[in-house]
Amino acid sequence: MPRPYEATFTSTPIHWLMHCTLFGCSVALWRALLRSPREAGVDVLLGGAVIAMQMGFLGAILTTANRPLYFPHLATTQIWGMTPPQDQALGGVFMWVPGILLFLGAGLYALDRLRARASLSADWH
Repeated sequence: MPRPYEATFTSTPIHWLMHCTLFGCSVALWRALLRSPREAGVDVLLGGAVIAMQMGFLGAILTTANRPLYFPHLATTQIWGMTPPQDQALGGVFMWVPGILLFLGAGLYALDRLRARASLSADWH
């Protein structure tokens, strides 16, 4: 959503609102993924997979785009010694690779919990 993102560069309250909402959503997401009841294992796997695909897709777009997609960064990357496409690609790689690894870890955790639940229910029969 480039336009709302661009607004964060012109308004300090909007900038902090963006960061607070992103942080709050992240905490809620990871809490749901890691602390859900065992009965919700399939839902956790599906939800995590959908979110990981969306994040991976956006990371891939940012990494492979041949032009900058977020124009406010056109004037902010030179002080770091990067061009805007390089900066965007670096951000995309961080979303794409380490981000997917985090979701893979959460998925493996959910699978282990499902396996433990299945073996518990098998013991009851």
